[in-house]
Amino acid sequence: MSTKTWTDPNDKTKRYEIGTRQKEPAGKNESGQENDISAFDLTIPTYGAWAGPSWSDDHRVTKDSTINWSAAPCKNELIMVKGADPDKCNSLIDASCWSKHVACSETFRFKLQA
Repeated sequence: MSTKTWTDPNDKTKRYEIGTRQKEPAGKNESGQENDISAFDLTIPTYGAWAGPSWSDDHRVTKDSTINWSAAPCKNELIMVKGADPDKCNSLIDASCWSKHVACSETFRFKLQA
């Protein structure tokens, strides 16, 4: 996982995923399927829930994976500052990658329907 969970100390019911840089194994995804890029025993850099090769919804995906497009991009570390507005603490890297994934998915679906 390329996120860490942070709980607001002032309101324990509010939990946020914060993007982190990780190196995820390329070999198998969380359901045990071989990944398309698993020719070698590699680790691939990822960030947050959406940034990195074959990285979507905070896990390694294959061409047959089902992706939860409603999963929001993660927050950045500014969320931990007292009084921070969660709506203004989105990770720009993760949000940009999520937008790209959604746009590419919509384009692909549109081509299939045409």
